[in-house]
Amino acid sequence: AAALGAAGGGCRVADLGSGVGVLSALALRAGADEVVGVEITPHLARCARRVLAGDAAGTGSAGLGEALVRCADLRQLECESEEERFDVVVSELLDAGGLGEKIVPFARHARCHLLRRGGRFVPGRLRIRAVLVDLRLPSVAGVDLGPFEPFWLAARSSAGEWISMDLDSGMEWAPVSEPMEVFSLDFNAPQGQLARALQERDLLFPLCRGKRADDVQTVRCNAVVWWFEADVSSEGPVLSSAPTLFRPEGSGTTHWAQAVAGVGPWRFQASGDFEFHMHVRTDGVN
Repeated sequence: AAALGAAGGGCRVADLGSGVGVLSALALRAGADEVVGVEITPHLARCARRVLAGDAAGTGSAGLGEALVRCADLRQLECESEEERFDVVVSELLDAGGLGEKIVPFARHARCHLLRRGGRFVPGRLRIRAVLVDLRLPSVAGVDLGPFEPFWLAARSSAGEWISMDLDSGMEWAPVSEPMEVFSLDFNAPQGQLARALQERDLLFPLCRGKRADDVQTVRCNAVVWWFEADVSSEGPVLSSAPTLFRPEGSGTTHWAQAVAGVGPWRFQASGDFEFHMHVRTDGVN
């Protein structure tokens, strides 16, 4: 709503990766004059058309601004003239780790081919944060699954894979470092600034004392967990996939889990000052 208000009258909105049209409907109800949703999956595009036509259980957006849903690859959507461009482009193309659904290249495409001068991309900012953890398989029906751990994270780590995991759903875990900001992206900044924000870098994770009763002498680190924090407005709460322990103030529970990759495992002395060095690089997606 804040982005639409800043755009003034006659606001046109593009919803990239619109899914069933939830963000498109919200844009109409916030006062957009025209919304164009772009969804590559045919059955989702059909569903979005029904939602925006007011056919979804009588709770759609009939009587509001105009809405159109295009079933297409959003990279094929380009505006030939300034008049055709959009005042606001919104997208919820976020996975557990923030980047895997290609929001970075799609935001770049929107800035080059869709947005008017002075237009806004929402979310405006995206931060990727990470923490080192001791993550253990839980017991199931009284059965200790610990012996399977070498075939779990370690096997995926050797293949360079990460998995989506909800740490709030009964997993046994504890942070062994302070959380760190890995990347901070401003989608409305100049393209060069966004490219510099994605450059590879070295991070130092300050290790903290173990929090487990059975790890008094040493701390084990066997995984790195990361999540996103997205600023959808300057006033509203942050949209985040963080576990409850690290969720930003005012942010509620979302359907996203967290991204988890195996490391080590390594054991460190629980006392004293230690830092863990990690080299991080991304292509904007992986």
